[in-house]
Amino acid sequence: MRFDQSLADKLDATMSERPLPEDAVTSRATVSRADVVTAVRAASRTESWAEAFVASQVWGYGLTGYGPIRTHRVLARPRAEAVIGEAVSLLLTHGALAAYERLSTLHGLGPAFSTKFLHFADLALPGVPCPAR
Repeated sequence: MRFDQSLADKLDATMSERPLPEDAVTSRATVSRADVVTAVRAASRTESWAEAFVASQVWGYGLTGYGPIRTHRVLARPRAEAVIGEAVSLLLTHGALAAYERLSTLHGLGPAFSTKFLHFADLALPGVPCPAR
């Protein structure tokens, strides 16, 4: 993939239209594991699984600059939110492997970040079946 300056210029123009609030620029907020678990629990009440997914991705990407665009690309896929919800249902009924297999159908979401989401869903939601030993 070649660098395209026109795309970088377009991104700069878009970002300058909506600058970050001053407190976001001057402070470096962090997201803890507990924050993500809380977000997943809150999302479970309304079944807003995309919001829970975003929380796990924010934690996972940290302060790298490319987390938002990668997360956006995954969520822009057809039926992405439905697939995430189906994965949560599978996690609760059939366990992590079935949920992982469902998430693996989302192009652009690799093992490292799909398992982060499943890890936090497991921590936040009661009754996730353990794998057979």
